Amino acid sequence: MKKIQSLLPVICILLITCGILNPDNAVAQKGPGTPPADSLAADFDILVKYLEQTHPDPYSGFGGKVFFHIKANEVKEQIAANHYSVAEFAAIANEFMANIRDGHTSVFPPASANKAGVQENKKVLKGRIAFKCIPDGLIISRISEPYGSLTGTKLESVNGIGLDSLLIRITALMPCENKYGAYAKLANSYYTGEILQAVFPQADTITFETEDASGKRKSASFPFNASPGQPSGQTASLPGTYPAGLGNTYLGYGFADNEKDIMLLRVTSIMARENLEFVLQNNWQGSFQQLENHYKWYMKREMPLKKAGNKKRDSRRKGKATAGIGTGNTGEIDTLAALAGVPSFSETFYNMLEQMKRNGSKNLIIDLRGNGGGWTPITLPSLYMMYGDAYLTTPMNADFYKIVSPLVLKKENYSLEDYSRMYGRQIQYGDVLFPWKEQDIPVSESRKSFISSAMCCIPGKLPADGKPVYTPEHIYVITDAGSFSAAFHYTFFLWKMGAVIAGVPSSQAPNTFMESTPFTLPYTSLKGSISNSMQVFLPANDSRCKTFTPQLMPSYEDYQKYNFDTNTEVLFLIDKIKNSPDV
Repeated sequence: MKKIQSLLPVICILLITCGILNPDNAVAQKGPGTPPADSLAADFDILVKYLEQTHPDPYSGFGGKVFFHIKANEVKEQIAANHYSVAEFAAIANEFMANIRDGHTSVFPPASANKAGVQENKKVLKGRIAFKCIPDGLIISRISEPYGSLTGTKLESVNGIGLDSLLIRITALMPCENKYGAYAKLANSYYTGEILQAVFPQADTITFETEDASGKRKSASFPFNASPGQPSGQTASLPGTYPAGLGNTYLGYGFADNEKDIMLLRVTSIMARENLEFVLQNNWQGSFQQLENHYKWYMKREMPLKKAGNKKRDSRRKGKATAGIGTGNTGEIDTLAALAGVPSFSETFYNMLEQMKRNGSKNLIIDLRGNGGGWTPITLPSLYMMYGDAYLTTPMNADFYKIVSPLVLKKENYSLEDYSRMYGRQIQYGDVLFPWKEQDIPVSESRKSFISSAMCCIPGKLPADGKPVYTPEHIYVITDAGSFSAAFHYTFFLWKMGAVIAGVPSSQAPNTFMESTPFTLPYTSLKGSISNSMQVFLPANDSRCKTFTPQLMPSYEDYQKYNFDTNTEVLFLIDKIKNSPDV
């Protein structure tokens, strides 16, 4: 039997550092105007140092260490010889790091100080357009009138450049791990105009050429608007029908059929009470910000405030709220109440399995579309709940190799001495931490170790006898290009346990760099993240090691069948299950 060790030091993925997936992560620059060129050059020097200290392999994408430094020096000289804005500097830094092909390593673009949220020095498209990624391309999901008839049509080219060539240009400008990462970048409407301006810097107008289901070519043209501000006016959008009333749910479940045979679990973030409580208790860098962001992005409500006259203090954070003054509250965030208000992943999953067991439900669909990741360890108790000892004894062959660096220790609030004690040997900066070696021990010991170390709000509900809480007969996972990081880890582990994967390939490569470590550049105050681990999930010669292809993928005709509904992947799978129970 293999020894189950805590995966906590290895695969905790900080969602707050995935800025490209969460544009609100961007920070405002320090002031108006253009910063001194030598300050930007100094920040670039620091970025290069952080990459060398923290990243498992910043060199290979450049052709080796010498070529990495040759390119870095070229970029630094370019920065020093020009007068770039902070936004332009961020774009140059990301173009440099795009060579690493790592979706977790980037500089987050600065936010504008204007109310429209548009960078002052950037032009924007005078019209709205958004895309949905499907297995073989992009379809228009939203567009300004009078181009409403283009919704659902496939994007063929932009300004005469075919989609495949366009993806190559995008991957040269922004970090991507496979072509679905480039699809996801272009489909993110927050960045679409900025990306296209970078790809076509001399263009005054962007023309999108598409093809409808009958093969007819159509096009839409939008000029760049030199003045900041998002375009107004009517838009046309694809329909969105989510079964079980889960359309706006961050973490929830419901039956997708009247017979209660198909349970649907919607998870839009691998973030829950378990990991938020952990980082606060252990004083991790940015821990309270994670909680704040979670309320803002996923729970979409204000954090609770302490009641006036309540003298109980929470030493972990004495934050001030932006609202609620004069309502009988103190204006101080009630961190304990805020944590209690966040759903628990393990508790939600347990309650769902109990409901399935009561109804004898055979099918479970886990929808991870658009899930940018979070903390992998909070998903592991759910695997044990469904599979019991079978999960503990199934080799995942998922190895993580971690680099020890100052940024990593700062993030985790550890010292080198702490790490040396943890690993039983002298640890130095630059050391590679290898995966725990599996040992043949009784499954009872593995089980006891797993339960005692599980990141779980209900450890008492984890079966002490190794028997599953409930094992659905069929388990499916739906992914799309937005399924990333810890969401992909969960997908992979479920697949190893026999789940069927459906939908669109993930932008996350199975064999790639992993675990975001945050940094801040001192002169511009730009924030970003750098991978500090290498993950190896599949043999190097496996065709899926860079793009993990689902077993069930809807065709363009399937999207047409469901009226190009934004939830076609869910509707498609539900019908597959109903019509072919053993699919």
